[in-house]
Amino acid sequence: MASFDPCSSLVVPFLDKSGGGYACWSSLLSLLPSETIGYTRSECSTNPNARLAFRGDSGVILLSKYPIGATVESLVLPGAESRISVIRAPIQLPSGSDLDVYCTQFTLPGEGFSRPYGGRYGNGKTGDAAWQEELKLQANKLISFVNKRSRATGTRAIVSGTFYTGPDSPGSSDIPVMAFHVEAYNLLTAALGIAVPFDYVPTCTECFNNPLVKTPTQSGRWTSYSLLANIARTSVRQAQVILTEPVLEVQSELDSGAPYSIPISPYYGMRSVVAIFPIISFRSVVLHFRPQFTPHRPVIFLRFRAKEPHLDESIRKLASFSRPRP
Repeated sequence: MASFDPCSSLVVPFLDKSGGGYACWSSLLSLLPSETIGYTRSECSTNPNARLAFRGDSGVILLSKYPIGATVESLVLPGAESRISVIRAPIQLPSGSDLDVYCTQFTLPGEGFSRPYGGRYGNGKTGDAAWQEELKLQANKLISFVNKRSRATGTRAIVSGTFYTGPDSPGSSDIPVMAFHVEAYNLLTAALGIAVPFDYVPTCTECFNNPLVKTPTQSGRWTSYSLLANIARTSVRQAQVILTEPVLEVQSELDSGAPYSIPISPYYGMRSVVAIFPIISFRSVVLHFRPQFTPHRPVIFLRFRAKEPHLDESIRKLASFSRPRP
């Protein structure tokens, strides 16, 4: 005899498309970890701006070991189920170089019938295609933000985040990496450089062997990484997946078995090492030929100007030199 979960009678009405499509169902999935079913039903039915997880709070935080400038700003991106935002912070490096650092987390797309799209940013599409349209919209908004704040001013920038979009790859740890909403990834990497060496093989940051991740196949996704603006990819020295070790011991209330260990997140970290060199620009090049004194040794004077003033003195030592005529 089939049993009926008593919670089903409370959940099934959220699948009723009348009066707002699947917005209430999306609200249930977003709010249930922290809200009651009754609160969610009331809010999604009466307040169109209250359909975001954690009551609209953003979980994006940017930390720096170097001083952060005063002009920190954030931009809210279109998102159906949660507050999607990007933080920009100007950082001053020990060399005196300026660097813009961005941090963001895009929408986690739904898959299949369990998460039908209920937002307003699907570009007229439904299902998985609508989720992809929202990701592409976020990607374009992020690119415009970086172009306006950093690229237009010539400021070097690193954009880090979990983008929930990535290419396929054979992987480097016996776990194949599957493409995931790759159109948004193509948009990002066409406009911004990817912060990995040229010989780097993408390795999953969302992996099936992470006990916090449930996937139907023994594969993974590479969706957390950094991007570059006004920085050549040749400046990337190293890239690696980090924070994979199980460090927390837990035991589920539903599991009477022995405790087991988990990593700190369903998503592993991604670390890139990027060399940021001081910028030196030519101001002028003057050639003085003095054949009456040095007929075979023309003297060449080069004038440089560093964008970092404290480098001027050392650069002046290179201001002139002589070279024998070939």
